[in-house]
Amino acid sequence: MQELLNQTSHYSEKSRRQSLAGLLDLFTRHPEELSQHTHLFFNKVVERVGDGDADVRTALRALMRDKVMPMLQPGAIRPFMPVVMAHVSR
Repeated sequence: MQELLNQTSHYSEKSRRQSLAGLLDLFTRHPEELSQHTHLFFNKVVERVGDGDADVRTALRALMRDKVMPMLQPGAIRPFMPVVMAHVSR
């Protein structure tokens, strides 16, 4: 998981997209990874909210909508909202 999260900040758009797809696959096969590393996931992946590449933003939306949000308990992202909003509003 750590390597995939590191790749979300890669200079190459293709690598960033592939890392998000890899996270989707990881959470599909091992859903416990998200619950064990929610803090690490949100702190790293939230940077992609304002990514310059539209395909990376689309991959992030798909990951969040299809896999991450359904897996989390209500209110689980509340602690991360200041960080999310900082990236959304820049």
